Amino acid sequence: MAFSPNAETVFADGPFGSPLQPAKSEIRALLTQYETIIGAFLSSGGLVFPDKAAADASLGYPAYTMAWVIRDAIVANNGVYRKVGASGAGSWLRLADLPYSFIIATDAGAGTANAIQATTAIPVSSSALVWMNVFEANTASPVTVSFNGGTALTMKTNGGNNIAVGGLVAGMIVMGIVAGATFRLISDQSSAAILAQVEAAATRAETAQAAAEAAAAGVDLPPVAPNRMLVDNSAGTARESKTFEEVRSALALDALPHSLRAFGAAGDGSTDDSAAVTSAITSGKVIDGGGLTYKINAKPASFAKIRNAAFKVGSIIFPSRDFLRTDTAKITNGLLYTAWAQDKAYKAGTQLRVWVNEKESHGDGTGRIALYSSDDGGSTFSFGEYLNAKASGQTLWSAGFDGTNEYLFVRVPSGSTDVPPYTYTLWKRTLGTSDTSNYNGAWTKTNITFPTPAGFTGQPVMVHSFTVGHAGSIVVGASYGEGAVAMRSIDGGINWTAHVLGAGSSFEEPTIRYDAASGVYVGFMRNGGGGNPRYWVSTDNLATVPSFWTAGSGFFGPNALSSATVSFDIKDGMIHAVTAYRNGVLEGLGTDERASAFYLRGPITTSSFWDQVEAFNLGQLPRREPGGASALGQGSVVVDEDKVHLFYGMEERTGVSGGTGKGNRVANIYQTVIFLDDLGTMFDPRTDLVANRTSNSQLRKVAGIDAFTFPFTDANGFSSTIVSGRPNFSRHTATLMIASGAITLTGTRSGLYVIDTEGAAATDDLDTITDADAFDGDTIVLKTSSSSRDVTIKNGTGNINAGADRVLNSGSDQIMLMYFGGTWYAFPYADNT
Repeated sequence: MAFSPNAETVFADGPFGSPLQPAKSEIRALLTQYETIIGAFLSSGGLVFPDKAAADASLGYPAYTMAWVIRDAIVANNGVYRKVGASGAGSWLRLADLPYSFIIATDAGAGTANAIQATTAIPVSSSALVWMNVFEANTASPVTVSFNGGTALTMKTNGGNNIAVGGLVAGMIVMGIVAGATFRLISDQSSAAILAQVEAAATRAETAQAAAEAAAAGVDLPPVAPNRMLVDNSAGTARESKTFEEVRSALALDALPHSLRAFGAAGDGSTDDSAAVTSAITSGKVIDGGGLTYKINAKPASFAKIRNAAFKVGSIIFPSRDFLRTDTAKITNGLLYTAWAQDKAYKAGTQLRVWVNEKESHGDGTGRIALYSSDDGGSTFSFGEYLNAKASGQTLWSAGFDGTNEYLFVRVPSGSTDVPPYTYTLWKRTLGTSDTSNYNGAWTKTNITFPTPAGFTGQPVMVHSFTVGHAGSIVVGASYGEGAVAMRSIDGGINWTAHVLGAGSSFEEPTIRYDAASGVYVGFMRNGGGGNPRYWVSTDNLATVPSFWTAGSGFFGPNALSSATVSFDIKDGMIHAVTAYRNGVLEGLGTDERASAFYLRGPITTSSFWDQVEAFNLGQLPRREPGGASALGQGSVVVDEDKVHLFYGMEERTGVSGGTGKGNRVANIYQTVIFLDDLGTMFDPRTDLVANRTSNSQLRKVAGIDAFTFPFTDANGFSSTIVSGRPNFSRHTATLMIASGAITLTGTRSGLYVIDTEGAAATDDLDTITDADAFDGDTIVLKTSSSSRDVTIKNGTGNINAGADRVLNSGSDQIMLMYFGGTWYAFPYADNT
């Protein structure tokens, strides 16, 4: 049976802090319903059972007889019931809760002051008001109450708060209802405790007010004025009103940087801040840009008083030294023309490898391919390692690593010097990874022929750049006189498929990377037609000619960045690139003394890269080769963890134009590192470079004598090479056995070789000495292993010229031979028997 209104509605809680007080009219209506039920119950001869079990055992009443169950241990069983079925059969049907107006609960102190235990004559339910005395005042908050040993209920005030300390006073009467896990009071807690707290707070406030007024009475403040500050006067006896600049002057702060924002600059890279920046610079003060970029109409003439700011002029950003955290150093330092690090640097395992071409001068038609490597994250680099010790016209323009194999694409001229037409040889070896890497492994050399696209002729003028492409392929860029091409191989570099990137003589020297995350190929093409570089992207795995976008006129400066490559690497979808003007004349500086270089940073995009890139001017770098093509712009980029390594050539010395000879023209490889993060530690190799305080010399001093040694041969059991005023012929410790009249010199180059007859025969002839790495002027000494086995050095039979046959028939006999033009010539001979 439903009551309307019921107890929950009449005694409902109001909003927090404003409890709803029950209306007397609603209370009368609720009690009238209770009286009606009771009257009906009594008029029909109502029965009262102590529990439900007693009612179920008493079915001898006619249908519609009313009964109450009032003290069942299960609270839900208590209520008003009606008999269903004939006398002696049927059951009791519960119709409604007991119509109690309230239940009296007794707190006799069985619990504690903060955990009350009360008892009632009848069970407590949520449908009845509970009237309860308080045995003792509470000393903590919250307070709980349990009825008849039931679950402890948290007591809440009418407003829904926990009972305050002292809110319950001994002897007071409270009324409330059970609401879930709480006992919600209708009468409120004692206001005495709350009132005492309020009065104490008021007293403290009045005391503080009096103290403040007393202190203020002795303060003499100047009148309020806009944009001024109150400061103590120099005597410390009064306050004065000062402007911000007056305060800076008084505190001697003029030496500290002044914020560019204080001069009215926005620093958002798009608002014209020219006037504000000019005002700041002409003030003569040190200014701080706060790490922001300011758009202005001309680069500041000097950055001497500029801190942590960048200035965008057109599309180019000119940063202060501390705006980008960078480090620049030389990684080579020889009196040679060490240059052309163009897009052939990469990371293999934990090692950075930078390949270059090294000559005696830019105009030298022969040179050597050299490797410089770093095993400490780019902090230091090794001495140069030549691919071949003999100078030739062969050059290297493409190199890379696919995670297992290392690839070098060597350009081979038609003659002895570096002139076209060209063919190509692939040098390949298994490098492995980490502790399986063999940095001295043998190279496999394979002559390769690239396909010639329709409309193109011959072999590429240049093959450079390298990337691991889709489906495990390798891809390089190729430049023809007729355009730019991507070459792709799926068999490790033996066979190739050509994909035209751009047709026309202005499309040159493409750089290329495949981004596996986005599934696209991206790159740049040098513009040989006098324009700026082109950015290109292929979204269909090079199936069709890709889209490209040329940097707009004036992007890099008044003159186009013509005939300049753009080398790059990718990290997390961002392109990091380096490029430069080929010379100062092309830049419009009127001299080749120096030229500008640029660091480009922007996202991989299928639209114009030039609209989204940050282009930083790295500065004016030395050139010093009048009228020549610079080694400067031929750079490489390697992103290693949180460091971007830019490698590029820098010309340092020039002599007579066109002259050759060591030291006449000098260039070296430079490295600029841009740090992408700072991990906030003393040192972390992911974001830092270690200072180099070592010598890279491989010479080692020998204690006790005036000599040096090269300790390269110890691991193979060979003696070391000694360098001193006395010639020393380092011995090849293995005895060489003659085979069919010949010995073969392999492995470590030595000066002294012990030889023996074939099969330990008593006599044998030696007519040929084979050494694929022999150089003109190489000198060796041969001696026999035993006086009991004689070796005859045959004259003129093979490649030995000894003037006559020479017999080594004693363990003390020796012969010295010098290599020249394919023949070994004897010069001293001694018969020491």
